[in-house]
Amino acid sequence: MNKQVTKKIIVEGFKNIIKVGYCELQSLLQLSDCNFFTSGVYGWNADIYIINNDTVIVTGYRPFGNVESNYNTNKKYDKKANEIMIQYPKKYEERKKELNELLKQYVKETLETVKK
Repeated sequence: MNKQVTKKIIVEGFKNIIKVGYCELQSLLQLSDCNFFTSGVYGWNADIYIINNDTVIVTGYRPFGNVESNYNTNKKYDKKANEIMIQYPKKYEERKKELNELLKQYVKETLETVKK
């Protein structure tokens, strides 16, 4: 279950905050647990997924972050994730494991792009 949190807490708590537009990583994050969400005067702003101790992904209507995600990279990884998800003969656990590995690759590529 996710809990409401402030932007300030996330900014102070994590080094890498990957900002992703609404539904750009829908398939990739499909089996991941949303840890937190933010909201404001207009309602829900964004969901926050903790990747590791340094990194989170913030996705939603009004995401925030210090690492701007690349639309083409998002599209590429979400397409790969969708291909994993439609492999129905595979068990849920196996697909979830593959998605987690793909998510790690996505985060690595996104962070490497920023460091260049």
